[in-house]
Amino acid sequence: MLRVVLLPFLAIAAATAEDSVMPKPITLPLLQTITDVCIPHHLLVNGFPVDGLRSVRGYDRKVDGFTTTMERYIVVHPYFLEASNQLTATYQLDLSAMVDTDEGPWHLDLRVASVAYPGALAPYETRAYVEKEVADIASPPLTKVPESATSRTLTGSFAWKPALPVWTWTHGVPITASAAVTASLYAEYVRLHGALAAIRAAKDRPAQAAAFAAPLRLSMADYIHACELRGRSFTFLDELSYAGAFLCKGITTPQAAAAAATAALAAPTPAAKRPAAAPRGIVPVQDGQGDDDTPPGPDGRMPPRLFLTELPPLSEVHLTIMGNGTIARLTAEYDAPLITFRSNYKDGPWGAPGTVKLAADVWFRRDAAGAWQVDALWPETSAIEQWGTLDNLLDDLPY
Repeated sequence: MLRVVLLPFLAIAAATAEDSVMPKPITLPLLQTITDVCIPHHLLVNGFPVDGLRSVRGYDRKVDGFTTTMERYIVVHPYFLEASNQLTATYQLDLSAMVDTDEGPWHLDLRVASVAYPGALAPYETRAYVEKEVADIASPPLTKVPESATSRTLTGSFAWKPALPVWTWTHGVPITASAAVTASLYAEYVRLHGALAAIRAAKDRPAQAAAFAAPLRLSMADYIHACELRGRSFTFLDELSYAGAFLCKGITTPQAAAAAATAALAAPTPAAKRPAAAPRGIVPVQDGQGDDDTPPGPDGRMPPRLFLTELPPLSEVHLTIMGNGTIARLTAEYDAPLITFRSNYKDGPWGAPGTVKLAADVWFRRDAAGAWQVDALWPETSAIEQWGTLDNLLDDLPY
């Protein structure tokens, strides 16, 4: 049996001087997978994919702070939610994943619930969370027959009573998938990519970064507000603008970066002072490698830390429509985001250059005149599973 618990957000009031130490309780959106043995699945909430979100994994189906036995849980972004919601699961039985003696049957069982989160734990503090069920959505039983291995869809609706703002996407302009829409949207990614590149070339980089961020902050007002409901400031736009100051001139692909590093090793170069590391949180911690693994260039100067990867050609991008048909995005192969910064340093796994250090999945909507507007900058991260507490997960979320 596979059961998932969704725990949506309740808007948090602004902290005052009196409650700055102990914030007011909020209701967090969690997606709890009770068991997923032999049932691969893909989940959407109001058309937004939630599979790629970071999760906390249980040990022997026991997760710290919860009495419900489960495999893992995920925090769902409040921007995905409205008063009336739809949960959609695409699933099938994986006949190759079971042992011969296992006869089933198997189920996909989705449960919507809510839980109050009173705030961060104190050192050495433990806590038990109380879940409140909102809806239960279950599939028919799956047996060990070939038909069970075909893709199936399970849908169900649930109401969310705690008040949330009416997000723009809930009453936005419908978008229809077509080659013309893909081409039109691709032009917006080209424009955004060029605006990021212009930050590096500007004489006054801080002013250029501010000019880049200001209109985006306005167009993403709803999304930013949703990101800040749990009391943490939205910083990803600032991080993206800051990364623009570290673009590398003349190196636009990981292959070119590797070739430049090889050429530098082939010739003796004078010692050079290495640049200061970027602020913590903007460029991820090095993966077991340090800056000393990267030599200066032939001119004796160290390369900038990051470079902005070229956009893939239009023929290689994929259009996805989300948010009940009012939000669109383009992705590259394997759903990779189009806006990515890679490292010029040999600081990736096994000392490899060209490792992705910052990536933005850019979402767009149409305004009343039909023009594209940036709706959200989603910080793209790997769907990491970790052991720990709800506090650990909240600390690691990129929004």
